[in-house]
Amino acid sequence: TEVDVNGSTITTYFWKGEFHRDNRPAMIITAADGSTDTRYYQHGLMHRSDDQPAWIETRADGSTLEHWCLKGRLHREGGPALVEVSAKGVRHEKWYRDSRLERADGPQSVSTSITGIRTERYYDKFGKKIIATKKYDATGRPRSPRPRRTK
Repeated sequence: TEVDVNGSTITTYFWKGEFHRDNRPAMIITAADGSTDTRYYQHGLMHRSDDQPAWIETRADGSTLEHWCLKGRLHREGGPALVEVSAKGVRHEKWYRDSRLERADGPQSVSTSITGIRTERYYDKFGKKIIATKKYDATGRPRSPRPRRTK
């Protein structure tokens, strides 16, 4: 454990020169503002195989960012591999397989506002370009686009 110049406490665990710890975090950073950064590593790669996030960031404002990783790659079966929740409760989820934005049974990206409005984004097979966006109200009904003003 060490303390850096900004007052952050950094605890790290190594095995054979690599970040490593079985079933426990190998790196824990607690900043002076109360935010934390917890990372699980196996043999130098961010990894957690029990369907729990391998990297958890909790910010001073209460927002969180969770990454599911297997063998150093963003990856999760049956759920989003990246989940961010803002301090106000806005939720963003992204589905990854082998670090590629990919999902076979739905949108690769879903955002839910504090009022329950859900925005789904579908990407091309390379995970680069949005090919469709769908919005739903809090009851799950599709939202119709706002009428455009004409000049």
